[in-house]
Formats: sequence, structure tokens, C-alpha cells
Amino acid sequence: MASQLALVGPDHRQTQEDLAEISGRFIAPSGKLLAIDANDPARVIAALLAPELREADLILVRDWAPLDEAALTNLGVAEAMDENGIVRIISERKATATGGIWLQTSGTTGPPKLVRHDRERLQGRIRQPITEGPARWMLTYHPGSFAGLQVLLTAFPSGQPIVYADRAKLASLSNFPADELPTCISATPTYWRAMLSALGATVQQFPIEIATLGGEIADQPVLDLLAATFPTAKITHVYAATELGVILSVSDRLAGFPESWLDAEREIKVTVRDGMLFVQSPFAAGQTVRAGSSVDAEFAGNWTGTGDLVEIRDGRVFFMGREDSVINVGGQKVFAEDIEQILQRHPAVRDIRIYAVPNPILGTAVAADVVLEGDDLAGLKTFAREHLSRLQIPVKWNVLDTLEMNAAGKKTRKATP
Repeated sequence: MASQLALVGPDHRQTQEDLAEISGRFIAPSGKLLAIDANDPARVIAALLAPELREADLILVRDWAPLDEAALTNLGVAEAMDENGIVRIISERKATATGGIWLQTSGTTGPPKLVRHDRERLQGRIRQPITEGPARWMLTYHPGSFAGLQVLLTAFPSGQPIVYADRAKLASLSNFPADELPTCISATPTYWRAMLSALGATVQQFPIEIATLGGEIADQPVLDLLAATFPTAKITHVYAATELGVILSVSDRLAGFPESWLDAEREIKVTVRDGMLFVQSPFAAGQTVRAGSSVDAEFAGNWTGTGDLVEIRDGRVFFMGREDSVINVGGQKVFAEDIEQILQRHPAVRDIRIYAVPNPILGTAVAADVVLEGDDLAGLKTFAREHLSRLQIPVKWNVLDTLEMNAAGKKTRKATP
């Protein structure tokens, strides 16, 4: 009898038997720390599904640079699986491991670090979606990210294969048999726009029941786009962070979240201080590691600034952008994400990226990379002059076929050559 499919994609079909072989390469892993190169979803899924690894601590490594042999030894890692799936012994020392999952932060708010989440608590907070058909999830996030981990932990109980396609091969999804098409997809707004563009009219054959957004601001244009494309789907914007876990989940198809959620007696509390969102969560990471030194309880139960700036309007809290994405134009602060949200309203804009460029007069000015439906750049420039302030208007426009995304599926802010 053939083993059940566990992971399907344009150029791979891996069964549960295949994944069991991968996880079986570890030696007596119970109670040990295991490091895994997490760039391949099969390795991550194999580690998470394996019963023999449930009492090990799994370190899902996205970038090995901060974790050299000495750092792994200092952490007490027993074994490490590299990018080729080869396991090597790091240390004979048995560290205390009770079923945790360690994730690497992206480093956007400081040097990358490892944060530990308790697996049982993570799984305990996941609510399985109610769907009419099989809940077949598509993995779009990096498998070693918090968002990717949430998708995997949500997908496992369904017993359905997880769909995974490289961003360069999104169009090939239209060739999948009907019983392997995803019914649930969670992705960044940038990824959603790229996927809908790549698939075109064929996306209508996807039996989408759950459409989730995260990782970036879910503006009204992208929410409206998903509502028009999948009118019967449940559309949810999830706000989460590697260190803090899931913070907010909004399903009313509106950008932002209700002001009444601020300072309310909720399990996860949110408040605004000096325009920044702060969070207090009992489900945040309980331990972090920087350069091999452990710091206990840095986030769990403490008020933590998210780095996300917000604005309250008409009873709604809107995300304006990250503190580190503010562009200083002639001494005035403008938000890259705010400009993007405004320009996304133009019907010719498929996607847009705003970033800073040097300017001899202002010091810094705004530039835009834009993916257009058609070639109405002149109309977009007129729209910009009518809806943006003088300092928000891009001084440079680049028309591209696609926008570059980083490993997390988010648009990058670096200047285009």
C-alpha cells in the first residue's frame, strides 16, 4: 500500500514515508537540542511530524551565519542537520529539552536572535478552520518562520498534503489536479498580489475557503481584491511577530482593527504609546538567545514595543508602517507603507514598492517601483499629485514586471539600480 502524500509541488511529491526517512537520521534525539537547516519544507515537516522528536527541542535555522560550530556547542546542540540533510554530532552534552521550537528572528529590529516557543502552547492556541471540503493548505512563507510554522501546525491535523511552490513556479499551480489544489492559503499581501497576477483567470478554479494575510500591512485594496476574487472565502488578517506570537486576528474584511480592542481586558493586551503599538502576551517567547547567551523571559508577560506605528481614525486603528521604514524627506517624516496604500487605489496599480533615494536638495526623497496593469504611468503620476502631499510624491518611477520579495515573502525596501 502506497504511503500517503505529505508534500506536493510542481517538481516534488513526497510521502509520509519519505519524511519519516528524513527524521529517522537523528540518533536518540529525545530530550536533546537538534538544529535543522529549515530552508527545505520537507526537513521542517519531517521534524515536526516525527513522534520520536516531540520531546526534543528543534532549532529551525534559516541563516547559519550567526550559528557557527562554537555557537551550536554553547547552546548545547546535540545534532545538526545541514542543507543536504546530513546529520552530524555537535556535542555529547545533553541539554534540557522539553519539546520547544526555536526560531530565528529576521534581524529587522536588531541583530538576529533565537527565540523559544513551547510547542504544546503553540498547538493549543491554534483553532482549526471550519471548511466544507478538505483543508488543504498552501505554504507560502519560509518554513522556518513563525508564519510558516503556524501554517504547518494548522495543516497537520487535516491529514491532507501540504502544497508548496517556489515563487518562480506559481503559474504551474494551474496544472495541478483538482484534488491537489489548495483550499486554504496564508500569504503576505505582496505574495497574494504576485500569485493572483501569475495565475490570472485560472485562479478561479482554486476552491479557496480560507484566505489569510500576514507579515505586511493588509490595506483595503488587497482585502477588496481577495474579496472580489474569492467572494465566499473567509478572509482574515493576522498580526503576529516571531517573538510575540499571534497578536491580533481580524476577519471583518476591513483594514486595521477596532479601536475598542485597545486597553481592553483581553487575553493578549494591546495599547498605543507615542504612536507605536505595544503588546503584552502570555504566549510570547519565554526565552531568547543572542550569541550563545540565554536571556530568560524577555517577552512573555512583558509590555513590548512592536516597532509598528499606528493611527486612530473613526474608531479604527490603522497600521501606518514600521518605525524603521519612515523616510525623512527634508526634515519631514513620511511613511512608505502609507504612500503605497494610497497609490494602490489607482486601478492600474497591480503592486507598488516605496523606498528612499538620496536627493541633493532634500537629503532623501521618495522613489517608487510599480507593477502596472497596462501602461498608464502618466495617469498614476497625476493620481499621485492629486492624492499625496508634495513630499510624498515619488521623484523617481520604475515600471517593473514583478516586485522583488525577500525570503519572508515581503517586499524589500532597497533601492532599485
